Amino acid sequence: MVKLKLHFVINEQAGSGSAKGKAQQLFAYAQENNLDFRLSISEYPHHTTEIVQSLLSSLSPWSEDVSVETFPLLVIVGGDGTLNDALNGLTNGHSDIPLAYIPCGTGNDFARAAGISLAPIEAFQQILHCHQP
Repeated sequence: MVKLKLHFVINEQAGSGSAKGKAQQLFAYAQENNLDFRLSISEYPHHTTEIVQSLLSSLSPWSEDVSVETFPLLVIVGGDGTLNDALNGLTNGHSDIPLAYIPCGTGNDFARAAGISLAPIEAFQQILHCHQP
């Protein structure tokens, strides 16, 4: 069985600052369930794009650094703008990077359209139980 290696990128300012508390719930859940995760915090506008670009080599599930037992997954925690910034970081031939999204913004239009739960733990569980893109 493949084990996920989660790379969280969080915009704590999303949802008028409510994303920080929601992210803490997510990390507690990840720790309680012994999930392997790393955390990067977006600190200024478009920082998410820079973070994603810096993670590209470790995120490709087909890179030489990834073992057969682990599968890296980029998990964006924030609003629609944070998700857009992450997608901008995946340009230039990096469409093979798996990306998941936990909505913590004010509008969350993408999540509503894609059927992603607006409750952070439920959205995280959707990710963990997903078997295909």
